Amino acid sequence: MQTTLKLDHLHYLDELLLFKSDDYQTIKDRISYYLCPHRFDVETHERLNTRLNGFSFGRGALYDLKYSAPVMINIEDSADFYLFRITLEGQCQVGIDQQQIVQSVGIMSVTHPHTRQQIVTNQHCRNIILKLAQQDIETQLFNMLGYRSQQPLHFDPSLSCSAEGMDAIIETLNYLCHAYY
Repeated sequence: MQTTLKLDHLHYLDELLLFKSDDYQTIKDRISYYLCPHRFDVETHERLNTRLNGFSFGRGALYDLKYSAPVMINIEDSADFYLFRITLEGQCQVGIDQQQIVQSVGIMSVTHPHTRQQIVTNQHCRNIILKLAQQDIETQLFNMLGYRSQQPLHFDPSLSCSAEGMDAIIETLNYLCHAYY
């Protein structure tokens, strides 16, 4: 089943190029800087060209990431933020603990703070990534619930949202783009 996402204002990200490169070290360094420390390998002999668009707001950020060749990304466990990843094109396979998640259009996955994760993309994979600081999410949860959890907040790593749920997420991302633009 092909999912269609209503991306009214996400096109504003097209005008916010952070970098575009075909140099391995530049790609690794810039993605590590913007998203998180990681290692990555190109899975084929295809020429790699990577594009990252986006913007920051407070300690958060919204990014549009596209690789032109299949890559394997290994995320280190030192980051103190969440990465909420929604696939817009292509697909990727996300490995968390012993679980493998196939992420295609309309599926969201989550990278949690201080955890390792492996992501293998195809050459058509394009992801919108919402980066939120762990402290900001925990503070918001405290404000909503009135108490702090003694356990780290843990989202289901693969969220196959209902149409209404995904619409709400896309509406929020559209709002962020429109407000920033």
